[in-house]
Amino acid sequence: MAIDFRIRPPFGSFLSMGGIAGDPIPPKDRTLDDAMIPCRKRIPSLVEGSIELFMQEMDLAGIDLGVLMGRRTNNPAYGNANDEDIYELCRRFPKRFIGFSGIDPHEKDSLDRIGKASEEYGFKGVGLDPGWYADPIKADDPMLMPVYEACARRGLIVSITTSIFLGADVSWSDPAPIHRVAARFPELNIVVPHAAWPYIPQMLAVALVCPNVYIVPDCYFYVDMPGSEDITKAANSFLKDRLLFASSYPVIGLGDAVERWKKRGLNEDALHNSMHYNAAKLLNL
Repeated sequence: MAIDFRIRPPFGSFLSMGGIAGDPIPPKDRTLDDAMIPCRKRIPSLVEGSIELFMQEMDLAGIDLGVLMGRRTNNPAYGNANDEDIYELCRRFPKRFIGFSGIDPHEKDSLDRIGKASEEYGFKGVGLDPGWYADPIKADDPMLMPVYEACARRGLIVSITTSIFLGADVSWSDPAPIHRVAARFPELNIVVPHAAWPYIPQMLAVALVCPNVYIVPDCYFYVDMPGSEDITKAANSFLKDRLLFASSYPVIGLGDAVERWKKRGLNEDALHNSMHYNAAKLLNL
């Protein structure tokens, strides 16, 4: 029984987002494939753009619940995932999905969107992609403070995606801004997809001193990127209650992500916690 904490399924506006749109079939010449996902397998649900196939793949992978991670960048390179589409999937599959609203603080109605997502849609968090906004900002930018305050007040989780691919240069991967936010809002639970790679040791240090920070290393862990062994060591000790499994589909197929995650050297407690218990507790299930 697994919980996938970050998925973008082949449905509605998700289909036009960066990482989903385009040719989903890996090339025959593997040197042209994504360097981060060596020998990535063909994903039938992505090829067909089929939510029905996706649900079958969830079942085959043993994933009972998925967090639909919203995105709102207003950047044509990365796109938006509409809250309405997320809500529709949660409505159609109420026991299989939990929604997070995508928020861009540049929009004047961003706080209203948080209220609607929480009160009308029943979402449990918001997704932020600061380095991908049309006008990129850091995680501790003053524009985001009202968002954090609103989420803390409503008991919503905040997801802050941070890694080498978000921002103009490697300095945008530095988790120091997340540290400052976590320290300022100790009652706010923060999850960090991509684990601020390549600043893995620094991100783990932030999690060490900030008990409200959860690590979602997704592909930077399950494909054995540099730093993955540090994540294993942390998960087998102080981070065992705050590591969260995520496939970040469509980065990779669901079954492939589960299989790779289980091979990363987590002890029995850390494996069970990361694949189910930690997420269930965080989501108040």
